[in-house]
Amino acid sequence: MKTRLPILSVVLLLVIAGCINRDHFNFEKVSETSWNPKLAIPLLKSNIGLYQLVGVTDSNAVSITDNNVKLVYGGQSLNLKLDNLIEIEDIATPSPGPLMPYTTSSTNVPAIPATEFDKLDAVEFSAGQLTVKTLNEITPATITFTFLDIIDANSQPLIIDVEAGNSATVNLAGYTMDVSKNEIRLSIVATAIGNCTVSFSFSSMDYVSVTGDFSNELGRVGKKSFQLHLFKSIGAKGDIELADPQLKINADNGIGVSLEPDFTEVIAINPASGDRTQLVESNSATPLRIDASSGKGKVQKSSIVLNSRNSNLPSFLSISPKTIEHNLGLSVASGTAPHTVHKGSECDLSMQLEIPLEGKITSFEVLDTIALQITNDLSLIKDFLIKTYTKNGYPLDAKISITLMDENKKIMNKIDGSPMVLLDEIFTQAASVGSDGLVTAPAEYSAEHD
Repeated sequence: MKTRLPILSVVLLLVIAGCINRDHFNFEKVSETSWNPKLAIPLLKSNIGLYQLVGVTDSNAVSITDNNVKLVYGGQSLNLKLDNLIEIEDIATPSPGPLMPYTTSSTNVPAIPATEFDKLDAVEFSAGQLTVKTLNEITPATITFTFLDIIDANSQPLIIDVEAGNSATVNLAGYTMDVSKNEIRLSIVATAIGNCTVSFSFSSMDYVSVTGDFSNELGRVGKKSFQLHLFKSIGAKGDIELADPQLKINADNGIGVSLEPDFTEVIAINPASGDRTQLVESNSATPLRIDASSGKGKVQKSSIVLNSRNSNLPSFLSISPKTIEHNLGLSVASGTAPHTVHKGSECDLSMQLEIPLEGKITSFEVLDTIALQITNDLSLIKDFLIKTYTKNGYPLDAKISITLMDENKKIMNKIDGSPMVLLDEIFTQAASVGSDGLVTAPAEYSAEHD
């Protein structure tokens, strides 16, 4: 409903009729005189406004634009690091390797298979080791291995000298390896003629950047849970249907790829019934996309919105409290390869839930606790009645019941065990509403209760 901020006010007056005990006074000159004063004592006053209705204590959670009111809840933030998406594992050729002849002339030899890098085109190393191991040599010689697909910043190939029958290791930091063909080409030249078996191993690799096709690679931010109870002051009765709630996800994407969020592990659980509801079904329509950054050190801002048309969000926002379990996933969007991403890049997500106060409410209860004190000395009270004044600014009919509680906020019971109800179901009509759906005037009502 589009409405000005409504308030339901309830005022109770305790009207007491008393008689004066003559033993307390000596009126010698006045005979057979009695007083029956009537006193109106304010008993309690309650205002049930928007904040009490939804249990909001933070004024920043209420947004008012013209005649539109909406609740805004934030605070949930998530982070995905690129390191969770891309890892480079150690690789090694079989040992002992194939027999390789060497001569004093440079000779290209069979390439090293690099199928472990099947999704990569290139890796710029920040760390790593390449070890070449030779066995079964007959003729002593220094063997020079030139790796044609591993080059430094000056485009010069990596060269390793190995004494036949021994091994040698070099640091890969500062080199870039081209694995676009799933192999690493090399040539051999030696100071003598002979042959040996050779094995290669790449270990402890880390990267400055990687280029390749990471489409559909999925990373998750980690499993978390929290309690979602938006309408805290409404008893767990009745139903509420919101017109167009929205979950806005704002992204600061420093990863050089476009990302698509995966909500299949975002679930609302009703603790009472155990029912589970997915935020987005696995077969939902067009994927939402977080835009890519344009380079190292740059961040691209974008946002996506979930609503009733592309999610089950309204089912998350019932009167009953829900436990939200989430392990949000982010996958690399397809159709945008090749991608170049840099080590340490990350994507920060912040979430904001917006609930316009427009919809339908059925048979709900609002709870409010008000301090009430009545003197213990009631000996002078002959009888009393209670007057109520209500002013209803909501476009809803309402019934008001008042139940007494003790100082520990426990409901007081009569001798028969039933609740001690001071007033039961005072009816107040809904406020007047114009053709535009806005409240034009509150409904006021007064009554006396013996």
